Amino acid sequence: RTASYPHPRWDVMKRHDEPSTDSEHSHSLATNLQHLSITSNPLLELPQPHSPELPYTYLRYEDVFSRYFESPALPADTLVWVLTSKGPNKPPDLFNRARVVGVDGDAADSKSRIVVRYPKGSTYRVRRCNLIPVLEANVTTTDRIVLVTPETPSYRKLCVVHTNVHETFLEIGCDFGPCVDRVRRALTEVAVPKRSTDAETETETDVVVDANITTTNHTPESTSTPIPPADAHTQRVSCLGIDKSPTSLEIARKNYPQTFFSLEDAITEEGVQQLRTLCRDTLVSRDPNGRKSSLGPNVVAVDINGNRELPAVLACLTQIIRPKKDTVH
Repeated sequence: RTASYPHPRWDVMKRHDEPSTDSEHSHSLATNLQHLSITSNPLLELPQPHSPELPYTYLRYEDVFSRYFESPALPADTLVWVLTSKGPNKPPDLFNRARVVGVDGDAADSKSRIVVRYPKGSTYRVRRCNLIPVLEANVTTTDRIVLVTPETPSYRKLCVVHTNVHETFLEIGCDFGPCVDRVRRALTEVAVPKRSTDAETETETDVVVDANITTTNHTPESTSTPIPPADAHTQRVSCLGIDKSPTSLEIARKNYPQTFFSLEDAITEEGVQQLRTLCRDTLVSRDPNGRKSSLGPNVVAVDINGNRELPAVLACLTQIIRPKKDTVH
């Protein structure tokens, strides 16, 4: 994120399809996103920044590919996540990041494989259906996006896929912490530099941003003992989960001691001000050249649990998209 963009580049929201008891707001965010003309819907005013020059694009998660990736074969150097099979009748799982090298065979042939390059340089032939292209800031698009998804599994997968190494992540409504911990682990992995700049960024693959520290030649597997939990208000981290429930956070800290959590309120004005201060003082990223940046989260995930009425969800989103003066710029 450049200094001129204090806002997150992506928001990932889990939509809630249950209608509200208030007839005036009976349309959920999911319902209104069923049509592309959502901005003209008189029943729903989707939050936008105060500045009209920096609007957000609201998008259903299933429409990402058709909007930002025109070629089914995927262009060379496209950043992707490779899926791995978990067995018959089971959904595939995320395996690793890679970059597209090219197509092995006729691009129009559905049986053709796409050649990808993993972080350490090895290549592999993968079916197109086992690749998820990544929304890479200033590469895939310069848009600022709000992605809306209906189910918890797809929500958590989107958070991991579209939060890139050297970026920062905040989850609002982290509950027991599995999503924010999975993103944290993904952020500790090695980046995949573009082939065209390999010679210039030879050391990029050695820099790893951990939720606790920034180090070199370090992978999650090399940590022999768990990193003790620490107070997020006094640490510099790349990944943070917040929730209003002390009980949920107690379980989260017990289950994921390497991940940072904080008791915060993202709805009230006072709570949001405290959260913005926490993000300013806590979240820090480090680019491939080692330069630190602390401009708030690049990716914000929102999953405020329960049968929430739509106005509460939009109120939370408004606080994210329209930061107050106390936000770091």
